[in-house]
Amino acid sequence: MNYKLGRLPSHNNDLRRRLPLSRYYDLPIPPEYTNWKEKATKSLATVLGNDNYGDCTVAGAGHCEGIWTANLGKERVHTTKEIVDTYLYLTNGADSGLNMLYFLKYWQKTGLLGSKIGPYLSIPADFDTIKSCIAIFGTVYAGFAPVPDSWLEATIWDKITAGRGGHAIAMVDYEKDYIHISTWGEIRKLTRNGLRLFDELYIVLDTEWRDNHPTGFNAHQLVEDFNSLGGNEVVPPAPIPPVVPPIPDEPPLPPTPDPDPPIPVPTPNPIDWSLLIKTIIDLIKAILSICKN
Repeated sequence: MNYKLGRLPSHNNDLRRRLPLSRYYDLPIPPEYTNWKEKATKSLATVLGNDNYGDCTVAGAGHCEGIWTANLGKERVHTTKEIVDTYLYLTNGADSGLNMLYFLKYWQKTGLLGSKIGPYLSIPADFDTIKSCIAIFGTVYAGFAPVPDSWLEATIWDKITAGRGGHAIAMVDYEKDYIHISTWGEIRKLTRNGLRLFDELYIVLDTEWRDNHPTGFNAHQLVEDFNSLGGNEVVPPAPIPPVVPPIPDEPPLPPTPDPDPPIPVPTPNPIDWSLLIKTIIDLIKAILSICKN
């Protein structure tokens, strides 16, 4: 079988912006062991193209989803085509590998084949912390480099030898001295010594798993912190109802112009009857005088 590598290191600026789990939860002492993988045998047995492509970053996410869905009642088994197509879409068709934080942002905002995650938090490469996180959150999404050449075939990842490239995997279970790794369609075991190579480890809060969040997990603070990092919003805010402008009252009718003032009718002066009679008499006298002449 071929063993392809493809995890690229995340940018330093992005790594500095990771949120630490300790800010939101005090982890309890982990139980002696977990067995999430028992219900997820189909999904964990899939190589998901990682024998021919460096798509481990996406394949590891597919194995995480297999754990969550199987233990919630209905196992989701991704196909090789689904995972490879997603990988090539994110690399613009090149088999160039991906960094984990780039994919986590895509997984959260767009979703792996429609399945979106909630917040993701970095955790230290500490054996007991990883155990507690697996017990509570189902999986740990992890990456390391370089990959020792001896680990390609080894069932126990312990001795650190010369290696190359980088790899992303899902941590799916643990027992006293080992963390169980899902990779290349197999379950491998990681020791405390081998854990020294791991430099990126995340718990990923699956949206359907979140009802199982432990009491005391400060999700509200987590949302605020994610938003403060510049738009990496993990929980959409409650929609703000659109502002509907008030319907204005019907506009008042334009004022009716005053009617044209009436044309004044001149009032006749009162008749001076005495003057009128005198004038008539004078007129008659004048006529008579003319007639005599």
